[in-house]
Amino acid sequence: MVTSHKLLAAILLALILPSCKKLQVLSLEETLPTARFKKATVAAVQPETDGLVIHLKLWFEYSNPFNKPLPVPEHEFSFGMNSKTIQRSTMPAFKVPAKGSTRKAYDFSIDLTGSNAQRFASYIGKDNVYEFKSKFRINLNDLLDELPKYNIVLPESEKVPEATKEKLQNYLNEKLGEREFELAHSDTLRIPAFPEIRPAIGQPIQARFIGQMESLNLQPVKDAIVPMGNLLINSNFSNSMADPFVKKMESTTVTIPAPTATEWFRTKDVKLADYVLELLDGAGLDMEDEWEDLKSKMIPDNAHPQLMDHLVNVYFSKLNPDAPNLWTNYKNQWQNFVNTPGFEIHYPGPNVTGLQVEIPFEFKNNNEFPITAPGMSSAAILNNGTPVAFSISVDGDQPTIDGNQTKTMKMVMTLNWQAATEGMLSLINGQSFQPNLNGEVQVDMGYGPMKVEIDIQQMLMQFGQ
Repeated sequence: MVTSHKLLAAILLALILPSCKKLQVLSLEETLPTARFKKATVAAVQPETDGLVIHLKLWFEYSNPFNKPLPVPEHEFSFGMNSKTIQRSTMPAFKVPAKGSTRKAYDFSIDLTGSNAQRFASYIGKDNVYEFKSKFRINLNDLLDELPKYNIVLPESEKVPEATKEKLQNYLNEKLGEREFELAHSDTLRIPAFPEIRPAIGQPIQARFIGQMESLNLQPVKDAIVPMGNLLINSNFSNSMADPFVKKMESTTVTIPAPTATEWFRTKDVKLADYVLELLDGAGLDMEDEWEDLKSKMIPDNAHPQLMDHLVNVYFSKLNPDAPNLWTNYKNQWQNFVNTPGFEIHYPGPNVTGLQVEIPFEFKNNNEFPITAPGMSSAAILNNGTPVAFSISVDGDQPTIDGNQTKTMKMVMTLNWQAATEGMLSLINGQSFQPNLNGEVQVDMGYGPMKVEIDIQQMLMQFGQ
């Protein structure tokens, strides 16, 4: 925007052509140089290892109505965001061609690398209001003779001496000779935040072979091992398997003296195990807990417990406290295996031509504004075949990721070794072929998706290789 002196902005010269009696009104703005804002562009978003740098250009157009080049002096300008000045710079002096115009770009760089990232932390990931300002003066004294030579006409009723008219003309020439230019522009600027990439929870990596797989029927093997597995899981712990020593200690009774005050020769029958424990206790050895532990191992309380359950709970749990849970999981998986009809495996054979690996991941937009999900597709071309292909795409049909939202994406790599083998055979046989790599990359840093086409052969042709 250009503003002239307040007085000049309000003055309209009443000018009359010598050959015409009609009054013409002409604004000074129509006869003086101007500078107007044209556009703002993000010239580049330059990624660095520790951040990025945003280059912004503000374009102003200078017009010159004179028949002589217009010199514009060196002048300072400032750039601020959110009411805070962050950069000052200088525009070198230049000239606007006679009866023409020229555009000048005022450059700014916002460095978000290293320690600067902390300085701009409050601006990152948002739409920020920026302000551009510059003020300077241009001396037009050498160009006054380029202004229209009109006579100042006053009403006949006004008796103004010629000397006064001359002073008025000199006053206007003085005001016209020193013209102030004020450039100003305000808009919003997006400063993008880096996205967050992490594994997709609950979505495993998938790999599959391309082509016809070979199959092998293992049902006979399954039929042979199922009875053995069922026997291992379902066999009971019978009484005949109990330890004979422990059984004898528990089942045998002995007669021991039990005198009283009135019956000195009284006796009683007790279990041999209880009698031995009582003797040990009298000797200062309390072995009752150890005996109970031994009985639980050798003679289960349950009349008919399952053998492996007993072994896991009593013995294996001493080695691994999680053994009972592991054994339960194993039994569940075994039951699923038994209940699943058929038992067939597929394996790659001569008709398999390649391998495809799909890796899901989550892409989080850390900005307050929406962006388009990134994308990529590339392929190596060898003798009309594609031995390697690589792509990154959105899992679904909606590529837009709203502010501070996450979208699941997938990375797919395809290997076609049949195409690679044919290409290598052509090379060995002396046939000519031209390998190529083509595809495209799409990135959105908050200013809309940008696509870059990849074609190595075309690039080599352009550079004359």
